[in-house]
Amino acid sequence: MSIICRADISKSTNFNLQHNITIFKDGKLVFMSVSGKGEARYEVPMAKSSHTGDYQCAVEAGGKMKHSDSLHVWVTGMTKPILIAEKKEVFEGEVVKLRCELPEEEPPLYFIFQKMKMNSTPKQKLQRELHRNFSVTEFPIEEGDNILQFDCFGRRNVKFEFENSLPSNKTLITVKEPFIKPTLVIEPSSNITEGKEIRFECQTVVAKMHDIEIILLRNKTILSSVQDQATLKYSAVATLEDSGEYLCKVEKGKASKTTTRNVVVTELFPKPILTASMTELDENKELTLSCSIKDFQNASFSILRKNANRDILLRHSRNLTMRANVNDTGSYICKAEVNRIVKESKPVTIHVYGELIQ
Repeated sequence: MSIICRADISKSTNFNLQHNITIFKDGKLVFMSVSGKGEARYEVPMAKSSHTGDYQCAVEAGGKMKHSDSLHVWVTGMTKPILIAEKKEVFEGEVVKLRCELPEEEPPLYFIFQKMKMNSTPKQKLQRELHRNFSVTEFPIEEGDNILQFDCFGRRNVKFEFENSLPSNKTLITVKEPFIKPTLVIEPSSNITEGKEIRFECQTVVAKMHDIEIILLRNKTILSSVQDQATLKYSAVATLEDSGEYLCKVEKGKASKTTTRNVVVTELFPKPILTASMTELDENKELTLSCSIKDFQNASFSILRKNANRDILLRHSRNLTMRANVNDTGSYICKAEVNRIVKESKPVTIHVYGELIQ
């Protein structure tokens, strides 16, 4: 490609006038010549896309300077980019660092990176570079990624039109699992009656026993966790509140894998009911409090009086009979216990009235 600048200047035939000829591309000096012929030629041996731009020349002669009109030159096509990956093997939860370079192009440039895996739409990242002909980016490695391919291509804007390069070389990345999906074992069963012991064991296989954490949750509430161990064990006496979804989560860095199971706890016995022979009575009258469970007899009962600080135990029995005193006014409850499961009745309020003094 040749950029030619000619100066048409009137002069005497006997006078050799020197011309200072300067050629600019996008306002930057690319060529300069001093000639007595009034012509200069800027030779480009092999045109590249980086030679695209607006060219203009200026001629100075005899103390005068003139500028030519601007000439736009578009060299189509772009060089093929080069893609380099920092590592060829990564673990789930890590990132792949990539560098894409267009060696013979000039900024500003766009770089489009692509992450590809089998039977999946490629994921793209676009980076704009204003001052360099390369770009770097990172792609997170997610659960399920195994063998990945990456490539990139360049893009430039010429007179409000975009032009893309050919795709770069493809880079293959192998993904290794830092640990396997955990197993969650529930014993004796995931269907259990309250009062029985229920045991959980969450286990995984780890490539490197470092910075790994196992967490057991019930309905998103953390029950237990261990660090730098491959097994978590947890046990409890089953209650109705223990019904729900249990989740075993294994985490290492940004990698995470989970297993869920549902537990159903069947009611062993309903809440007890406290009844009073009278809820309003005069002082010195007899008051009987009785605690019972519908269709259930084999329980240990306690009758208590509610107190602001803590409940006051009155008797370990299902029945309590006493001679009422004004000071006995208050709220009473009963509790029933079976197989270490304790349930509380609704409170019953008793009012005891003193004798009138004549």
